[in-house]
Amino acid sequence: MNETLRRLMERLLGKTEDGRLPGAPSLDGTAMEALLRLERLAQIGRMTAAFAHDARTPMHVISSALETMAAGAGGRGAARVELRAAQRSSKKLLHMLNDILDFAKGERGPIKDHTLEEAAEAALSLVETTCSKHGIAVKRLWGRTPATKFHLRAIEGVFYNVFNNAIDAMPDGGSLTVKTASNKKSFWASVRDTGGGMSPETLARLSSPGFTTKESGSGMGLYLSRQILAESGGELDFESQEGKGTTVTLRFKRKT
Repeated sequence: MNETLRRLMERLLGKTEDGRLPGAPSLDGTAMEALLRLERLAQIGRMTAAFAHDARTPMHVISSALETMAAGAGGRGAARVELRAAQRSSKKLLHMLNDILDFAKGERGPIKDHTLEEAAEAALSLVETTCSKHGIAVKRLWGRTPATKFHLRAIEGVFYNVFNNAIDAMPDGGSLTVKTASNKKSFWASVRDTGGGMSPETLARLSSPGFTTKESGSGMGLYLSRQILAESGGELDFESQEGKGTTVTLRFKRKT
């Protein structure tokens, strides 16, 4: 248990020779579980920051090598296209690693005016090659959403996470439709897949930290996506039906 959490528990419970003050309150199971969850999240944060720091150097080497290889691949052949896609993905990963380190230091990236179309298009550029390999058709239905202030790479990361979940839901191919729209009160981007959908029980637990339906998943992707959107004044909604696919919506209220 880390020092901060230990001190918090001492304040809540008090201390005597046997560890508690007479009559001091005790933590019930729910409160204790919440504190232990905070400790686990803190440990994950420290491990993630350490990983991001150590991973940057090899990722710079990989990105540089991909750039050299792409420059040497002549014409517009399939090899060149895949090398460029790999190069974009490596740069995206470097941005993500830098974002993690900035967050760990309490820093934020630039917050400027961007549109949802801009963020979605940037994320789509990273997954289109994967979609093509899996027989997934990508459809863009761009509306006109207003520019709003947010951290572009953070919202791009939310889209990237949602797109990858949709791809995982369609192992035998299908279609991925990204649509943006707005009205007088709000604006939004919806991402629809034609995968197997989810049960009501799965939907109810979908954004809980640690919950995942994937064997290799961490269960933190959608939970963190909700937190990122909340910081930008947005929210994440889900609609799904077993056998009929899933729609994920990133929704923002218009500022008055």
